[in-house]
Amino acid sequence: MASVLIQRVQEKSQISWHMTSQSSAASAASFSVFLAVEPVNPKQVVAERFRIFNTAHAVYIYGDDEHGLIFGIGKFLRLLSAGWSQSYSSAIQRYICMPSQLLVDTKPQYPIRGHQIAYRAAADSYGGALRPLRLKMRAGVIFLLWICGIAALTYRADGAPCSSGQVLLPDEVSVVLPQNPSVRLLRMASVLIQRVQEKSQISWHMTSQSSAASAASFSVFLAVEPVNPKQVVAERFRIFNTAHAVYIYGDDEHGLIFGIGKFLRLLSAGWSQSYSSAIQRYICMPSQLLVDTKPQYPIRGHQIAYRAAADSYGGWTFAQMERYIEDLVIFGTNTIECVFLDGNPSPQFVVSPKDMIVHMSRVSESFGLNFSIWYPSGSTQFDPSFDFIRKIPRIDSIFVPGGDPGSLSPAPLFQLIKNIALNVRKYHPHAQLWVSAQGFNSTQMTQFYDILNKNHASYSHWLTGVAYGPHTRDTVHQERQSIPLVFPIRYYPDICHGLKSQFPSPLWGPALGLTEQREVITPRPLQHSMIVQQELPPTVGFVTYSDGVVDDVNKFIWSIYGWNSSVDLTDALLDYSNTMIDSSVAAHVASGIANLEQNWLQSSVGQAQGTLELFESLINSTSSLSPRVRQNWRFQSLALRAHLDFYILQRKIYDQTTESDVLKTLATYSVDGPLEALQQSLALIQTRAAAMNAIVAPRIRQVIMEYAALLFQSINLELSTSAKYQNIGAGRGAILDFLDNPLSNKLWLSQQINTLITNVTSNTARVDGIRSILNWTNPGPGGFYDDLGSIYNEPHLVRGPGWQKDPSFYLGPVDTNWEPFYLPSVPILPFKWYYYAEAYYDQPVQLSYRKLNPAVAYQVKVVYSGDTGQSVKLVAQSNIVIHDYIVKPNPPVALTFPIPRAATSSGSLTLSWYGPVGQGGSGRAQQIAEVWLQVVS
Repeated sequence: MASVLIQRVQEKSQISWHMTSQSSAASAASFSVFLAVEPVNPKQVVAERFRIFNTAHAVYIYGDDEHGLIFGIGKFLRLLSAGWSQSYSSAIQRYICMPSQLLVDTKPQYPIRGHQIAYRAAADSYGGALRPLRLKMRAGVIFLLWICGIAALTYRADGAPCSSGQVLLPDEVSVVLPQNPSVRLLRMASVLIQRVQEKSQISWHMTSQSSAASAASFSVFLAVEPVNPKQVVAERFRIFNTAHAVYIYGDDEHGLIFGIGKFLRLLSAGWSQSYSSAIQRYICMPSQLLVDTKPQYPIRGHQIAYRAAADSYGGWTFAQMERYIEDLVIFGTNTIECVFLDGNPSPQFVVSPKDMIVHMSRVSESFGLNFSIWYPSGSTQFDPSFDFIRKIPRIDSIFVPGGDPGSLSPAPLFQLIKNIALNVRKYHPHAQLWVSAQGFNSTQMTQFYDILNKNHASYSHWLTGVAYGPHTRDTVHQERQSIPLVFPIRYYPDICHGLKSQFPSPLWGPALGLTEQREVITPRPLQHSMIVQQELPPTVGFVTYSDGVVDDVNKFIWSIYGWNSSVDLTDALLDYSNTMIDSSVAAHVASGIANLEQNWLQSSVGQAQGTLELFESLINSTSSLSPRVRQNWRFQSLALRAHLDFYILQRKIYDQTTESDVLKTLATYSVDGPLEALQQSLALIQTRAAAMNAIVAPRIRQVIMEYAALLFQSINLELSTSAKYQNIGAGRGAILDFLDNPLSNKLWLSQQINTLITNVTSNTARVDGIRSILNWTNPGPGGFYDDLGSIYNEPHLVRGPGWQKDPSFYLGPVDTNWEPFYLPSVPILPFKWYYYAEAYYDQPVQLSYRKLNPAVAYQVKVVYSGDTGQSVKLVAQSNIVIHDYIVKPNPPVALTFPIPRAATSSGSLTLSWYGPVGQGGSGRAQQIAEVWLQVVS
């Protein structure tokens, strides 16, 4: 029974108590539990009676007889509260609590207290119950654990779920360091040991080369051992194994650090426990390791924007930030870039931005990472004295963007960067300087290229290279051809935004676009892996633009593919899921991530339902989803997105059904008395709106809210502008604020119908109003209609090569929508005006018509939407100006223009909408919502 006490305490708390004898108690721990048969009255022993009492340093459990002592131990066990927990950035917290005062003296009321356990075929369980562990092991039982219908893991006779091609590592493993290891190597070796312990509850030990002979039966040897000492390859590493050891050799220290990270990623580790057995801990690795690799790109970095505008980070502690950088190092990241002070306070900050920048620099130094600073010339906190720059422990590079923010033209921008280089290098002599051409118009781009070409010899002394980022009007391939080769190009990709971004989400449709908006949880592994493969070849690597953790999957995809762009995507997702979430669910989660991206690429209810079922089957499987997975913030964020997608598309069906029913009701109007149809239609809208939250997937909505609360608690993910979450802007990932956004024309219909009821008294005028609503999309006889921004309702839109070949849509239009679409701050408009097709820079939005009637006249009715204050021009057949540049109306209205007969005489027509020639900035002006090509009667 004493063993039961010790075992159960260990199971609940992961704390190991030890058994000792009375004679050696003096040398026991600082707290003791004394067990003894000590009857209150030896002459009158009471069967099964026991007493429990305590002092400051001990508990005493005395039984009148042996049975009493056994039941007393059980009672004491029941009085304990025990457990363990772990936050994202902290060590495991174990605890055992007991009542502060114990005074128990009890005996049973009834002498017989028993239960029948029917181990027979008729029992509802028992029949398949495991024997005690030693019997199971002796019998060599092998059984299957089925994980949510996705994968079966085979448990060996020793209890370890190693799959085919893997071997089980012993519990005793030594991590063997070379003589005089560096601080960086010690740091990374500690990360290896810590992560293994977290995942498996198995503690590996660190030892030195000199004491390796006395190490455990299995060893992991770490060393800097270049293949060719005369030709060291930067960051190259090798991993190979024998029966009793793994060898991780780096050509240099960085290679060894990344080799350790790779080895950690190759491990499958975990622990589990069935009702009747002890904890089963396991670490599996590939049975044959033969890795020899070097990075494809020398710069592989990520920006970590500790600022008020970030969707998370603001509430992070030093430990959380350090943990996140560790995560990135494990996947081969070698550069961390911070955002320089922007002066905007955040209610979430627990650490000042200055202190966090210094800390990030120190953590980067501890791993030997390059530390970069995004240092915009347009920053309100620009540091002309360089006083703070001097205090940052390590700076390897400064990146000064030309725009976003920033408004300097090329000549003064280069002068500024030269001044920065001269001053920064006083304190950080080897700091590199990078500049981008973001935001430049065509004239400024020409100036930018000319200055670099004319001055490359002198500029190369202080300018390292050019960063290629969002809002650059030329492609990266064009920029490479225009810049002297002495200046390398570093890619600066926007990986966190799906809307108004460098890589717009191409197919998600108005419903998801108008609710999930610009900065939702955004795993896009397929798209970003293809972007790396297409965009990086002319560069020396990347440092991503990121504003939080909604793009977490994308960060790791860029790191994986920046090391080797030919990796199989399934393997990359398994790598991420196994290492960052849990080995037990890696296949399931990898499939879930891929399906989340397909939700956006297909935008169908069936696809979203399948993805949700995949996650819910795992969530509801108590046998395979451990608390450590349920509490993993990465898993929670993916599960939230799965629920969000399904909920939004269910709401879309509800809203569109409401609109359809309203239009059907309106269509029952009587010419002599249309008021009844109007009143019934308005009542229908109001009734459906009031019932929506109770009818449309209320459980799913509640789960979304629960995950949002958990993510705010664990990683400060700010999913609302409400007082609870305190996001500083609706467009910064505040998805909870968009849950009730209209997904049909119901608001505008309600407004129009109410106007016809209250402000119009003439039946004729009311009938005209109803007919206008019912015939909204009807272009009339011989006419054509396009609902631009809705992929299935824009038959005349001339498309480009598609996102697979043109991810930034330089060569063709993309369907997109308003952002932020945040009621009531936007006007109530026809729903179709909130989304549109847009093109960038000098690329037009084009509609092409065939089979026109040359004998009739046509007019075009068009709605310009999107960014306000922009000008647009409409041209027919490439040379017939329908209208010159006009500023788009705000709010939008439908405009009508005649089409000259010369434009349609051939029976075909191409209409092209252009933004200002040579425009810079985001390049967004030509944004077209609806187009009617009508025959003029």
